[in-house]
Amino acid sequence: MVSQARLVSSTLIKKNWMTDEVVRLTFSDPHIPALAVPGQFVFLRPSPLNYPLLRRPYSLFDVDEEKGVFDLLVKVVGVGSRILSQRSEREMVDLIGPLGNGFFLSDNSGQRELLTWSDSKHLIVA
Repeated sequence: MVSQARLVSSTLIKKNWMTDEVVRLTFSDPHIPALAVPGQFVFLRPSPLNYPLLRRPYSLFDVDEEKGVFDLLVKVVGVGSRILSQRSEREMVDLIGPLGNGFFLSDNSGQRELLTWSDSKHLIVA
């Protein structure tokens, strides 16, 4: 299968702090939501500058193809995630995606299933 990942500039349209250290970022982009499947991720540049140099991988938390938006959950643990969490709404964010081998739990004629796991500190969503 040929990758459909592309380098895009997505607009950060909403920031919602879930806890003191976890922020939900909503991006507007027609490409990512149209192609993404469960289990995929994006490589995101935290800053428009060259610091930090390396892109960061973030799993797609939610995708709405009709609205052309997707969400990432970011836990602020280091320099890259801190810089990303401080970006302003309406800023363009450079990213590559969707990447990775996605998966489907079953074929339910277009219905989506949600697989979650959590403990007192962590939430895993696929």
